[in-house]
Amino acid sequence: MVDESCQTLVDRVWNIKASSWVYVLSKLLSEEAAFQYANEYGIDLISVIPTTVAGPFLTPKVPASVRVLLSAVTGDHELYSILHAVHTRLGPISLVHIEDIYNTHIFLMEQAAAKGRYICSTNSCVMAQLVDRLTQKYPHLVIIVRFSEKDEGCSVPSKISSKKLTDLGFEYKYGLTEIIQESVSCCVHNGYLNQPGKP
Repeated sequence: MVDESCQTLVDRVWNIKASSWVYVLSKLLSEEAAFQYANEYGIDLISVIPTTVAGPFLTPKVPASVRVLLSAVTGDHELYSILHAVHTRLGPISLVHIEDIYNTHIFLMEQAAAKGRYICSTNSCVMAQLVDRLTQKYPHLVIIVRFSEKDEGCSVPSKISSKKLTDLGFEYKYGLTEIIQESVSCCVHNGYLNQPGKP
């Protein structure tokens, strides 16, 4: 079980330098510095830790998290390697809808009891479930990246828990199916993915 008490050590990130290590390191160091500053000056600070964020977007380019999520159908091997690395290290791929992220921020700002770190994660799915959901709902999408049976396993299967957040009373609005549907629909609308029936 992965919860708010779990955190990668800075030394480990420096030594291993896994995929996207610079991003991970910057997040770790900035959060550490922010909490140190908040403690020093008596500031209440809350850190929201989202998992893979997906759903509709207003940006001119497709957000990296959505491109990573859909990399099995777009054929982007560099982004797929990130998805595969997450799957290998943690097991299920945890998702959260963008609307649930901003609702979490608002919710926590209104809670006097809120403090510290909060994981924001709606659902998890293994790689096979993700690909299966994509092909069932969107049969026109061609799965470009295939994974082997051994890819389905991982060294440390885990569940990412947002129990601390839900125990405060937060309720997620979107589930796995809605997150995938809205991500694909927005990508089709923006020309990142082909429309149904079009090659």
